[in-house]
Amino acid sequence: MRKKPNKKRAMSASKAIRLFGAAAAAVPLAMSVPAAAGAQSVQAPQLKASMDDLLQQVYSASLVAGNSFAIDLNDVFRDAGEYTYSAFVQFSSVADVGVIGDGAGKSLRIAMKKAGTTQVDLMARAPGTENYVHERFTLTVQPNYALNSAGTADIGDVIRYYKAHAGEFKTTEDYRRLLQAAVSSSAPPVNHPPVVFLRNAAGSASADVQQVHLTPGSHDTETFDLSDYFSDEDGDALSYRIIEGNDYDHPASGTLAYGRIAEGSRLELHASGAASMDVVVAASDDRSAETATMTFHVEAQGAFILHSISDDNDFSIRSGQSATIDLSRMFEATGEGDVRYEYAVEDGYYVDPALEGPYLYLNTTGSPSVSHITVKASGDNGAHWTAQTVTIRPSDGSKLTDKTYPGSQATATIDLAAYFDGSYTFEPSVPEGPATAAVNGSVLTLGLQAGTSSQVKLAAADGSGLTIYDRFRVVSEEMGGNAGTVIDKHSISGDNAFSIRTGQSAAIDLSRMFEVDGPGEVSYDYTVDDGYYVSPSLDGSKLYLQTTGSSSVTHLTVHASIAGSEISASQTITIRSGDGSKLTDKTYPGPQETATIDVADYFEGTYTFEPSVPEGPATAAIDGSVLTLGLQADTSSLVRLAADDGTGLTIYDSFQVTVGNPGIVDGPFIKHAVSDDNAFSMSQGQWATIDLSKMFEAAATDEVIYDYAVDDGDYIDTSLSGPYLNLQTTGSSSVTRITVMARKAGDQNWVTQSIEISPSGGSELTDVTYPYSETSATIDLADYFEGNYAFDSKVEGAALTTTINGSLLTLNLRSGSSAWVEAVAKDEHGLFIYDRFQVAVDGMAAQDIGTIYMPYGGDAYAAFVYPQEIFPDASEFRVTGYDDRLQDLSRYSDWKSDGFLEIYASERYEGHLYVDVEARDGAGTTGRYRIMISQNSAPTEEGLESEERTVFVKKGGEPTGLYFSDPEEDAIQSLAVSSNDPALFYTEVPSGNDVVYVHGIAPGSGQMTVHASDGKEDGTASYDYSVYVYDEQVSFTDDDWGASFNLSNTSYLDGLDTSDPSALEVTMSDNSLLSDVNIGDNVLTFVAEPDPGYSEMPMYGRELVKLTITDGSHSKDIYFYVGHDEWGLA
Repeated sequence: MRKKPNKKRAMSASKAIRLFGAAAAAVPLAMSVPAAAGAQSVQAPQLKASMDDLLQQVYSASLVAGNSFAIDLNDVFRDAGEYTYSAFVQFSSVADVGVIGDGAGKSLRIAMKKAGTTQVDLMARAPGTENYVHERFTLTVQPNYALNSAGTADIGDVIRYYKAHAGEFKTTEDYRRLLQAAVSSSAPPVNHPPVVFLRNAAGSASADVQQVHLTPGSHDTETFDLSDYFSDEDGDALSYRIIEGNDYDHPASGTLAYGRIAEGSRLELHASGAASMDVVVAASDDRSAETATMTFHVEAQGAFILHSISDDNDFSIRSGQSATIDLSRMFEATGEGDVRYEYAVEDGYYVDPALEGPYLYLNTTGSPSVSHITVKASGDNGAHWTAQTVTIRPSDGSKLTDKTYPGSQATATIDLAAYFDGSYTFEPSVPEGPATAAVNGSVLTLGLQAGTSSQVKLAAADGSGLTIYDRFRVVSEEMGGNAGTVIDKHSISGDNAFSIRTGQSAAIDLSRMFEVDGPGEVSYDYTVDDGYYVSPSLDGSKLYLQTTGSSSVTHLTVHASIAGSEISASQTITIRSGDGSKLTDKTYPGPQETATIDVADYFEGTYTFEPSVPEGPATAAIDGSVLTLGLQADTSSLVRLAADDGTGLTIYDSFQVTVGNPGIVDGPFIKHAVSDDNAFSMSQGQWATIDLSKMFEAAATDEVIYDYAVDDGDYIDTSLSGPYLNLQTTGSSSVTRITVMARKAGDQNWVTQSIEISPSGGSELTDVTYPYSETSATIDLADYFEGNYAFDSKVEGAALTTTINGSLLTLNLRSGSSAWVEAVAKDEHGLFIYDRFQVAVDGMAAQDIGTIYMPYGGDAYAAFVYPQEIFPDASEFRVTGYDDRLQDLSRYSDWKSDGFLEIYASERYEGHLYVDVEARDGAGTTGRYRIMISQNSAPTEEGLESEERTVFVKKGGEPTGLYFSDPEEDAIQSLAVSSNDPALFYTEVPSGNDVVYVHGIAPGSGQMTVHASDGKEDGTASYDYSVYVYDEQVSFTDDDWGASFNLSNTSYLDGLDTSDPSALEVTMSDNSLLSDVNIGDNVLTFVAEPDPGYSEMPMYGRELVKLTITDGSHSKDIYFYVGHDEWGLA
């Protein structure tokens, strides 16, 4: 089968240098080999542009037989003059390739002899080192039709061609090559068979054997692109087949390895157990019987039977605990001999590992980061390894804490299940002290002895090789004055874990958590174990908690102790960030007298609510969770709410209630005044719009007609568009008075108001130019608009951005740019006053690169920026300032001519970081740009391989899940769906905010938008999806041209006359995947559409296709999900 060409072009070098952040680690365009240990640390040659790109984009017109040209190697490599070069041409009959020139003037000369295709390997080496780069490219030479215009070239054709292109022929060799091209173009075509061309067979035993080592259970599959191993001098397309060895499509019984050719030229080799096999591949050009063969020798050994520990190799242990993993249980050896074990920490540092024989020991470090560890086993002394990955997470709970009991107490029990996450078998021991320990299920019973101290150790085994250890001290007091005092512990909120929302606060009554029975004075204390979502403070027995805005879970340990004794008790509390928002400020219209709010929507749990109004005239009453507010027009009040869980926890929230001006009732309208009693001023050059529907408030169902009349004055030009009255200053100085009016349709009585617009004593916003050194500027809009307004702004174009804080307009400037900025002042009753001015910044033009993402790179947070992407015309750059939370950038303080800007931070910070870059060109023109950096990004859909977001879901079938995760592993605070079509589908977002389930209701297509946020800056994004609901599915695989669907035993033909099956007809909706569909014997037959660009292959894709089956009188519709790809969708 002929391979379908890949339509996606390889990324060019010019694109590679534009990558920032994590993408800066993109695969290089050429293979570089670093210096061996001990060799000189000279950098390997760096590629600027690939030869394939240069030939295609710059020199394509010159690639004809008989011609020659030279490519400046400075266009291919950075600092090209510093390296030595060698070139290898696979088929020298097609072209000669060599390096000419010295020093910085080195060039690659390509001299083409005849039409054909050859591979070329250009190697650049740093002198005196082992640092080199292979740039491999394909040279395809076209026939020289201008030379051979008559079909048979002679010496006359050669002379005519030479005179027309004399500048291309400078040496005797040029003339000889021109004659050779003429002879070869006149000679009868000769087909050359394919040959083996080993680009990737490093380490092979012979020229036509590629050694392949596989390890079942880990590295059990390897893929080869056969076009890297075979080539054809004539440029013919090659087809491949397996002529020896176990073929996946025709497997031999009992064989544990096989080969398969997919997508035309991809060889897949797989092993499911120990095996040794030769797979021989033959390549042919479909023009002759001659083939070339290549042997892939597969060796698969070192097999293990793999077992998981805990829950799919993922478990939690608590800070202060330790664990042991028996790797011999995870890797069950299938053969004889010794097994060797190793491990590697992939990321995270929650645990500190150590290996001793098959036992991997893990000690918690106190860090909050999740640890991922790869564990490996080898049965052949390290030649081949089998690997598994283990994930160790911090737990929300605490370890076993030290216990103190009164001397009179003889026994104590502890439920160990509260201190281990998972299902374990417990084994206690007492390595120190006289206490005794016995376990029944998860209940540990301690035997106590007054006046002693003991250490208790606990082992929790999961039965699959994981054991978690914990230990604590048990103190039994002397018999004394407080011997009869006992502290009983009670939980709040069920299990000492609760959520409060950002902006709320809480109070915990510790006297409810610790009930003291006996004499003695009680004192309380707390410690913050980890996290900083809340800021605690203690007042007597009340522990107050104030949210900070951070998203990290907070663990607090609270303590109670009896003065003058060793009697004490402790409990751990977990406080999480709530999923929703706090109570927000409310605004109500003036006529409204009451309002209700279900406050249960703002608290997570079951509470008893108590409202109060510490400020303002509003009233508040509660019935269950329904809060009723008594409102008073034109006032503002503060409402506070206390939510009590009945166990000692109280959560507080507050919000502002604002009630608007009630307006004046006039006929069918409530009249509202704009600005200050319908009088306002405008500066010359400003313009305004008044929304008359807000000045004349009507019932929602009323149709209203608006009009106006200018009473006197000519300061304003007016026009009316629907309910919008447009106002434009004229340059006159007279006050303008306008009567605006409204009436209901069918009612001839107008309701009116008078508006007065006077010239302002101030000025309009004027154009402004800033020096390039300024990165931001602030304008107080209150200086240009007289009155009490809210403000907003917008920018025409992307040359700068703006932010508004109250009346302060902040301009984020970029050197060498200009843009128009529009400012708007607005009030609550429909008045909008506009002004417009131009902002220019001098200096060199800078290109906006947006906010740069700085991900965690293992050792630090890192981002990489190419300054020439910002300043394309610059020759030098330097850093003039940076955020002090970033690592030192002083190495960039001097002017530099090239290179990346490497930016690092040792910790993660909220908000934006910045770096100021200055650039200049050869003429001395300078510019400055502030690079904004964020360490946060929005949650994204897992596994999405393209920007095409589509959902196919079966009507009434299992829902389709869209799974989301956060790149920084932040908790997803919100996941919501909008714009969904309830007639076609509905969506479901379970608690946890990590998946959207789409359920199909009726066939058809619709749209939806998923909004995902981690609650932090730069952490919000919206994703649009096309949703297709289908009845049935049919799929094509790879190069299939046909598929079928049997309608028997379905209801799709119900209601149709099927007595004569040949009378049934079927039609289909427009689509790109199917060329035809037929029906016969109750079976639908689908025929694939050829690819218009590659007619020997079918179209690939996924579409919803509607089929209509008719018997001539009645019809039935069936919606099919049609998919055609490499593997099929079934």
